[in-house]
Amino acid sequence: MSSAEDPIETVVAEVIARLRHAADEPDATLTCNDVLKLVGPRSHVIAILMFSLLNLIPAPPGYNFVMALIIIAMSVSLLLGREMALPGALGRLRLPVKIVLKLLDALQRLATFAARISSPRWRVLTGEAALPVVAVIGVVAGIFMLPPIPLTNMLPSIGLAVLCVGILNHDGIVVLAGAAIVLIGIIISGITVWLLVILGLSITDYIEGEDAGTAAQGASGSAPGR
Repeated sequence: MSSAEDPIETVVAEVIARLRHAADEPDATLTCNDVLKLVGPRSHVIAILMFSLLNLIPAPPGYNFVMALIIIAMSVSLLLGREMALPGALGRLRLPVKIVLKLLDALQRLATFAARISSPRWRVLTGEAALPVVAVIGVVAGIFMLPPIPLTNMLPSIGLAVLCVGILNHDGIVVLAGAAIVLIGIIISGITVWLLVILGLSITDYIEGEDAGTAAQGASGSAPGR
């Protein structure tokens, strides 16, 4: 079994081996809770990494909302120091095996790339004391990914993935880079939501003004002449 001191390639390789073994079984089905059990109920960071990558996959409306809820739930578990287990329908949600296998390939490539360009440094930002901060960032990022607005989930998801890679490879510089990407994504998402709200209110005011004008014209036209 890997430990908290193992580099990202070692940690990811063990998780990939367990998931691939389960996915290769005949008639394999994997729910979200199945994935969390195979990852390890206390492997919060790698689970957040995986679902952040899953959140980048183009999917039908509602998919990104569900992924955001899962990221929030796992981040809350990390913050409270609890084992990961998704409640109700979230935990029973089935993940297509083909998508899981593609995720494993992407995860393996990411781990290999991270190992080449990253190395342990600024470890004060990657230890146990940093995990509550990671959890809070995950919760906030997940909240800003909930609105069903196309593409606004991408930067927060990428930032969370980068942040988790930094934690797993004990690289504080990568952690800071991931946090910065999340912050930029949150700002863009917040501005987008604000602009859409302003646009919606403006359209509503315009429609109400048009209706009021039409009603006034109708009342004037039906008034008796002098």
